[in-house]
Amino acid sequence: MTDNSAAGPSLIKLGKLANSRDFDKLEALWSDALSSTEYTWKELLPIAGQVGRQGAVDRAEPLLESLIGWVEENRSLEDAVEAVRRAAHQLPGGSKLVGQMKRLYEAMHPDFEQLPDLLELQLDGAEDLDAAVTSIELYARLQPGAFALDRSFLVCGQVESLQGEDGRLTVRFEDRKAEYGPDTLNKLRPRPADFFPGLMIYDPERLRTLADEDAPGFVKLALASQREGRVSYRELKGWVTELKGEKGWKSWWATAKPALKREPKIGMSSGSQPQFRLLRQADRYEDRLKRKFDHAKDPRDKLTRIMNYLDEVDRDAKQSKGAHEADAELLKHFGNGAAKVAVAVVKEDPSLALAGLALHAEVAARGVDVARPNPKAATQVLSRLPDTGSLVESLPEPLVHRVLDYVRRYLPEGWEKIWSGVLMKAGKRLCDVIPRVLIEENKQATLQGALLAAVERPTGSPDLLCWLWRTRFTSSALG
Repeated sequence: MTDNSAAGPSLIKLGKLANSRDFDKLEALWSDALSSTEYTWKELLPIAGQVGRQGAVDRAEPLLESLIGWVEENRSLEDAVEAVRRAAHQLPGGSKLVGQMKRLYEAMHPDFEQLPDLLELQLDGAEDLDAAVTSIELYARLQPGAFALDRSFLVCGQVESLQGEDGRLTVRFEDRKAEYGPDTLNKLRPRPADFFPGLMIYDPERLRTLADEDAPGFVKLALASQREGRVSYRELKGWVTELKGEKGWKSWWATAKPALKREPKIGMSSGSQPQFRLLRQADRYEDRLKRKFDHAKDPRDKLTRIMNYLDEVDRDAKQSKGAHEADAELLKHFGNGAAKVAVAVVKEDPSLALAGLALHAEVAARGVDVARPNPKAATQVLSRLPDTGSLVESLPEPLVHRVLDYVRRYLPEGWEKIWSGVLMKAGKRLCDVIPRVLIEENKQATLQGALLAAVERPTGSPDLLCWLWRTRFTSSALG
């Protein structure tokens, strides 16, 4: 940058004039400097401050006054107050700035009843304007009703009263009170009007309404008040229970949980008692699930994630009465992903391939635009199984249920034989389900054949024999 430019004098030249005490030339260039597009008014402040530090406070004050006036006229009231704040820091002894300070602070806080008296108290005769402005800023954040913390108290306090004449204020800390004056004001740390711990004590109705109308907003407010931006399930339950009671917590959590999982700004861990954290950047729940699915290396893990999401969607829809619908794009990605898994593992693990086909068909049945299921695929994959009972040994029970439903739908002729083969190796729960369906569908002959085979080889189907014994005993008991 040259010493002079079309956009005004350079900062280098202005700084040299201040350091060399050539104040007349500096003042002559000051108006052009304020209008320059090469730098901002904030960069000019230290130059005026340097004049004051040269022992020429009386020459620095007009420079700062004109700068503050220019900012107020060409920028905003907020910027003008910021200029006053910075000017006080650059020129702590600038008494001629007091008038502008009073006017701007009163304009900035027109509803602050005690402010005129506080300005008189702090600014008139002040030897250190920087310290005085710091106190005024603090008082502005400690108006009656404001929240504040004091290390001497474990709970958040609320300002009850403020006397402008002497700058004394009274703060209530739940069932205790404390008084502060200009000399002890720095003990207080103001907190915003939506400070969660303060609202819990002094305005619980506001939080109660927020929890009812916007559960994610309630949790985000709680997270924002925590130093590390984290909240435990136990803490959340304690707050909601305090606001709504134990019964209210249960009903609130049932509807809030699905909404919290889907809130882009909240990270929620898995499990029945999750942890919550405030995210720096929004991250959609569906995007998180998609990333985890895409990064999963194990085909079984991929199918489990799809199954869990389908179950979650059904469960959440029931609990929230349809308020939370499945994401169509994610379902499409999962549906096609299940089909890809089936193709990839069909040779080495036909049981898992069948589970992939089942999940693909289930997604398609929900009206999602995925690749159309092949009706013949089930037969082709089943032919690779040496024994349909191996499904029980190869797959977790929830996936076995889905495979059974898939076979029943896509093999209307002969599905009962597959079910019968699974029954021979089934565990206790499946032994309750499969016979009931076979009976309902008039497939008693198939069931009878499976039971006779189990009796002939009792060690091969222990759970089925137990089911047979329980059923016979129950029927006998009922007469």
